[in-house]
Amino acid sequence: MEKTCDMKNSEPLWNNVPGDILSLIKSRLFAKDLVCFNSVCKTWRSSPVFRRNYATELIKYPSLIHFHGENPSCNVYNPVYDNTFVLDIPELVGTQILFSKHGWLLASREAEMFFFQPCTKQRINLPDLNETANKYSFNRMCFSCAPTSPDCMVFGIVDTWTDEKEVYISFIRRGDDSWTSLTFPNKKRLSHTTPAYCKTTFLTSYNHPVFFRGAFYCLSEDGCLGVFDSTKRGDARWIILHRRNPCTDPDIENFLVEYNGELVSVFVGYMGEYVRVYKLNNWIPRSWKEVESLEDWMIFISHTSSISLSSPSHSSQVHGMENKIYFPKFHGGHSVFFSLSTCQFHSFQEDGYTAEDLENMKEYVNGTWFQPSFQLFSYDELDWLSANPVTYDQDQNTEDSFIRSLSFKTTARHQVPVLNRQEAAVSAHPWLVLLHGENDEMQTFFDVSKGCSYTRKIDELRGMSICCYREEWLVILSNKTSDCFLLNPTSMERILLPQWDSFHYDVCILTLSPDDPDCLVSFFGRRSDEAEEYGGSIMFCKVGDDKWTIEALSKEEENRRVLKVTSHNGKIYAFKNDSRLVIIEMKPSFRIIDVGVEPPINRIRGARVCDESLLESQGELVCLTMYDHGKSRREKHMGVQSISVFKMNFETMMWEEIKKLGDVTIFDSRFCSSSCCATESTFQGNTIYVLDRLHPTKLWSYDMEDGSLTVSLPCKDLENCSGGEFVMCRY
Repeated sequence: MEKTCDMKNSEPLWNNVPGDILSLIKSRLFAKDLVCFNSVCKTWRSSPVFRRNYATELIKYPSLIHFHGENPSCNVYNPVYDNTFVLDIPELVGTQILFSKHGWLLASREAEMFFFQPCTKQRINLPDLNETANKYSFNRMCFSCAPTSPDCMVFGIVDTWTDEKEVYISFIRRGDDSWTSLTFPNKKRLSHTTPAYCKTTFLTSYNHPVFFRGAFYCLSEDGCLGVFDSTKRGDARWIILHRRNPCTDPDIENFLVEYNGELVSVFVGYMGEYVRVYKLNNWIPRSWKEVESLEDWMIFISHTSSISLSSPSHSSQVHGMENKIYFPKFHGGHSVFFSLSTCQFHSFQEDGYTAEDLENMKEYVNGTWFQPSFQLFSYDELDWLSANPVTYDQDQNTEDSFIRSLSFKTTARHQVPVLNRQEAAVSAHPWLVLLHGENDEMQTFFDVSKGCSYTRKIDELRGMSICCYREEWLVILSNKTSDCFLLNPTSMERILLPQWDSFHYDVCILTLSPDDPDCLVSFFGRRSDEAEEYGGSIMFCKVGDDKWTIEALSKEEENRRVLKVTSHNGKIYAFKNDSRLVIIEMKPSFRIIDVGVEPPINRIRGARVCDESLLESQGELVCLTMYDHGKSRREKHMGVQSISVFKMNFETMMWEEIKKLGDVTIFDSRFCSSSCCATESTFQGNTIYVLDRLHPTKLWSYDMEDGSLTVSLPCKDLENCSGGEFVMCRY
């Protein structure tokens, strides 16, 4: 009698595969095949991996290296394994990565600049930047070939937002003991056959140059190419090609990369609404041609490095990785890539994640793709001043040493200054209030922590502007009438203020709770008959006053109006537009006191301060400084790329940088800034939320732990949204 197997009641056969067999199979899978393996069942997904010969595979494909702040441990993400490894590199603490090529990182620390190889930890020191090069803070940089080569040349161009009339370039060759700095007129030639110029300037975009066929190519914001050729000493040329790239939208990111012997540009639309690839036709007249498919190639792009790599069809190890563009962006811990086959964004996740844009994706802004290398070099090769270095035999133990230094677990957190937490006085938390509809008749309250929203129709807010808030009280000003009042959005209690005078305000402050007799409502700006170049005026009143009091600020200091203001320990602190901190006293008489504090130091090479905020947080006077690396020059949106946090040390009267917020969350919008304790709410601690000043439905989330940035579009479908603010209320 034949035996039959009851498949319906028996345990699935794949659950009975021995663990060591699963680990052996899993260790030989990569990328897409590994995703399929993990999606079979929980047992397969949780099986360990035999990481044999990892270094051999690692050097074949680019990895994303990322570190942040004072933490000596950096993350190394390998897209082939779809895994992140921790590597301890204390040599890179406090540095900024500018470029990567041939396994070498070009790093800077103030005026110091050097090459560093993460796998072998070998270093090549470059001569310090001269006064001219350091003054303009070059941050668009690259080098031609490996720094150990006698032909290596380092090239840098300054972001032209500092001076749109001229282009500043610095370079240094292997063997040189100093940098050469040159200045060229910032104009495009009308054609390749005439020396005449047109008036349009070359505006550098936030990407790195590329060395291609003996010259350095730079891509401008509008898709034009700038070419620097220094094949002959003393005869360096800077040429701006008149031919633009077809993709010239104002809110794009663009990248240059050498691909299959061609110069290629990658354009990413606003929030990733499209990704387009063009290659340059080098025949005169030069033109751009769109690339529909990368075929067996893959491209890895970031702001500091771009790499293209061929993926042969016979290679089973990279199955499913070809014809894709990889970003330093992540979703659910998995790298995000754009497929030219589907024209969508994907990641190697078990659920087959797909998206049409880049919303809610975490970006490691300082992440750099690099090609790991284990080659060791002699002392002669590591000496930049040696023009003809002697080579060194490879140490076979280098790869083993590197593997031992890798960790697959999270290392202990580096101890850095933390913002102290105080117990929250109220259970209310900040909500994002968006005004929209015809005449702002509708108000949507968005909860950032839960991702939910509630739409209301509050008549008291129709046609109004939110000027500031304190302790659940809003200062409200009518857009059409002279009405001005205080409003509690929870209880809907309203307190009338004097009728509005002719006054153009920049910022507003409610110094105390309205039930305090010393409470003041103060507006900083200028009278309608006051010239803008003067210091401005302050208009203030107490609750119950029947008219406003206007006092003129200093007229001796031109163009120094108050732009940021907050209260701390009963005093009013403000930033003028030169970032100088002042104290504003209202009694016994009005006066402004310059406390003599220098502005917070910008330690990011080439980054521009796009905005600052003052606020009181957990008993500290705090300053937020936001950098945009030149991305928001067109002023369509804020181009926030990184954020620094400082607190005032009143003993030394100096700003002290805060590396971690602990369990504190900060919320910042144009007129309203606040903080709350994450342990008493559902917010993620150690995070800063910033509302775009020019696009109120665009929200930035900055993670202080790893320096990553996430952009979301809460309530993006709202019609006629005129503004938004973070306000404290209970719902």
